[in-house]
Amino acid sequence: MDRQGATDEICGTLSIYVDVESTCLKNKTYEYEYSPPYIDFITLYDRSL
Repeated sequence: MDRQGATDEICGTLSIYVDVESTCLKNKTYEYEYSPPYIDFITLYDRSL
């Protein structure tokens, strides 16, 4: 799986909790906070940089 494919898969999973589709298209590092029992802390790294 290439890097873009892996990123798309992660973004697709996170979209269940919050709308991050447009955010994931950008080449940056993102942090999201969620209230329990959902994901408490998520950091996405675009390793293609």
